[in-house]
Amino acid sequence: MNYKKVYENLIESSFYEVDFPASPGNFILSEEQTLTQDFINGLVDQIEYRLVELNGITTTYKDHQYEIDSEIFKLTYLLDCLYSNEIHELVNFKGIDVDPPIDIEDAGAYIYERNVEAYQDILDQANSHMHTIRIILGELCDASEDL
Repeated sequence: MNYKKVYENLIESSFYEVDFPASPGNFILSEEQTLTQDFINGLVDQIEYRLVELNGITTTYKDHQYEIDSEIFKLTYLLDCLYSNEIHELVNFKGIDVDPPIDIEDAGAYIYERNVEAYQDILDQANSHMHTIRIILGELCDASEDL
């Protein structure tokens, strides 16, 4: 599994970087995120395949076993985040059905505002899961480069 490529694709599709002078490399979940169900499904398939590979490895070296166990833990936690309702709602948001009140002059603007509010709520709820996914993939990427 190419963790670096997956990490870069996630950053490109879902985050933007904010450069603070005292703390470079800060990421914020983008309102224009383009995460797709295909990306999530592909990532889940790769993770499940990697877990099968890792579970098939036997070693007598404690350091190596620790690395394997650590990667299994991170991948399992990553799967939990990817399967969460918050990520599912974020990926599948297509707008909500809104019936504007009769006395509203601009029904289109009213519907748009309600959809923006709904999307912002979904973004807020998915924010911690998305950052957890980003952090775990970053750690796996760094660990695979150290090997």
